[in-house]
Amino acid sequence: NCGICVDPHNSQQIKEAIQYLVENKEMAYQMGQNGRRAVLEEYNWESQAKLYIEVLTNI
Repeated sequence: NCGICVDPHNSQQIKEAIQYLVENKEMAYQMGQNGRRAVLEEYNWESQAKLYIEVLTNI
C-alpha cells in the first residue's frame, strides 16, 4: 500500500495512476505515509545488514 504499480513503458497507465492520485488526495497521502514507514522500518542499514548476514550464513 505504498504506491501504484504501472508498466513504466505504458504512458496511459502512468497517466491514469497520476490522475487517480490527484483525484484521491487522502489515498495519495496515506500511500506516502506507508512508503515512509516502510523505508524507516524495513529499508534501513540495520535491517539490511541483518538480511545480508543471514544470506551469508546460509551459503
